[in-house]
Order: sequence, then C-alpha cells, then structure tokens
Amino acid sequence: MPRRSLEQVDLNLLVDLERLLQEEHVGRAAALAGLSDSTMSRRLSQLRKIFDDPLLVSQGRTMVRTPHGETLLPRLRPILAAIEDGLFAAKAFEPSQATGTWTIATTDSTHQLFAGSLVRIVRATAPGLVLRLIGPEVLTQGGLDSGAAELGIGPRPAADSVLRMRPIFSQGFSTLVSADHPLVQGASPPRLDLDAFCEAEHGLVAVTARPGSLVDDALAAVGRTRRVVAIAQHFRTAAPLVRDAGLLFTVPSLIARMLAREHGLLALPPPVSLPRMVGAMVWHPRFHEDPAHAWVRTQMLEAVQQTVAGLDDEEPSDATSPPVESR
Repeated sequence: MPRRSLEQVDLNLLVDLERLLQEEHVGRAAALAGLSDSTMSRRLSQLRKIFDDPLLVSQGRTMVRTPHGETLLPRLRPILAAIEDGLFAAKAFEPSQATGTWTIATTDSTHQLFAGSLVRIVRATAPGLVLRLIGPEVLTQGGLDSGAAELGIGPRPAADSVLRMRPIFSQGFSTLVSADHPLVQGASPPRLDLDAFCEAEHGLVAVTARPGSLVDDALAAVGRTRRVVAIAQHFRTAAPLVRDAGLLFTVPSLIARMLAREHGLLALPPPVSLPRMVGAMVWHPRFHEDPAHAWVRTQMLEAVQQTVAGLDDEEPSDATSPPVESR
C-alpha cells in the first residue's frame, strides 16, 4: 500500500481486517466485532479499495485469503499489538530501573531538614536517579511551567494558581539561645521573658529581600521592638552566632531543634505569638498523573515524616498526618 494511503485508514478498519483475514468469514468477523454482517461487508469493501486487492475471495461456500491477504495477516498482528502496547499499556514506574536527574527547588532550611533523608531513601530504592537540589527562585508558576524543576517545596501557592500542591509539614517558631545565656540562668525550665527578650541582642535570617520579619511584626502588634545586630542569609550561620556571640535567633521550629541538637543550644518558645508555617510540595499539573513523579512525591513525604519523627518535635505537625493533594 502506498504510504500516502495511510491517511485513509481508520484504525478500526485494520482491526476488522485482522478479524476478516483470521476468520475468512464475514459473519464470524462481524460477530467478534459486535457488528452486523452488512456493516462488516461494507468495511471489507472499504479495505479492498484501500489495499487495491480483494483480500478475501469466494471459494465454493467459503472464503479464502488472497496471496496479498496471506502476507498481510502475519504483519498485521505485531503492528496492532505494538500500537495497543504503545498507546494503552498501563503506565508503570520501576524505581530500581529508573535513571535521570530530578530537580527539586526549595529553601535553604528545607534542604537542611529533609535532603539527607530524601537522598538516603531514593538511593536505597532508585540508585540510578540523581537528585539536583536548587534554591527557591523557581518556586513560581512560571518557574514550574518552564520545567526548571519537577518539584518544589515551599509555601502554599496562591489560591488562583493552577499548580497542584500537598501540605507536608507544619511548624511554629522557636528561639535559639545558648545554654549559658544570662536570660535563661536560674529558670527551671528555661524560659524567655518578653522584656528581657526585647532588650537582648538578636540575629535575623533573611532569606528574601523583604524588609522586617514575622517576629518584628508580632512585636510591633503589642507595641514592642527588639534590636537586631546581625543579619544572616542562611540558617546554618545562626548557630555560631548564638553560641559564640550570645545572640538570639527566632527561626522555624524544626530547623531550630536541628541546630540545637547539633550545637548544644536551647530551642525555646518565643515570648510573643507567631503564626505557624505550612510547607507544601508544589508541582505543575502536567506531572500529576505521572507514575515517576508520584513516586518521588511519596519519597519526599516519607523523608519529611522520618525527619520530623527524628527531631521529636513537641509541636503538632501536619507531616505526621498530611492532608490530601489538592487542586
């Protein structure tokens, strides 16, 4: 058949051709297809025109394949099977066979908290995958649209965003203070007084260019201020400034507990009410049904749960009972 004739072919006609050639009988082929004999006869007429060959000819009371029909039957079967497998086979993902690079965009603190657990989990089950961890710059509609990252960990997207998301952890804030700081001497258990808190010297982690902070906003709401003497870009910088310079840093509770354990610091409730922070996985809708992407999301959730359990956060965390995926 000339290649230009492919556009004339309905895929169903090829399926019917395979039945006709196999059965060598219009009625039986029609029964297999759930069609009437007259409909199958019309389809055979179409096929004869397309292939410019009778395909089946009468021989007494039966029909037999023409030489061209004989050559078509064994060729049709693998072609139709390949089409079916290629287009309609169940989607599957086998981690142990997976290769390639997955880019995950998130903040410095989230990298510190969960990257180790995530890499350990993925390495155990999908050793051929490479995880590329980048900063939060692409945690936007446009950034995830462009494919700069397959998955992001950050704040909930705006209500009108088309991005899919799943909250995976929730945390409050804690104030890091050295165990020998005068503010906590003599108190059992150690606690922070609002007046002393405001008089102390503070450090601030500014991961964005936005002026001020949640702590300053909360203090302003009750008519108070504090004195910030150092501004750091990364949470890791806070620990030596607390330990060696006696500063107070009020940071998200999970990172506070991690730094406190690593550096022998105290992580205490701040003496002012602060909102909780919700961290969410975000991704473009085109990845939502992809088995590989769903698998990576599951591993990310497992990494969060392991980390939170390891830190033994006393505050309730959504990571232990994550909400369902939304949007």
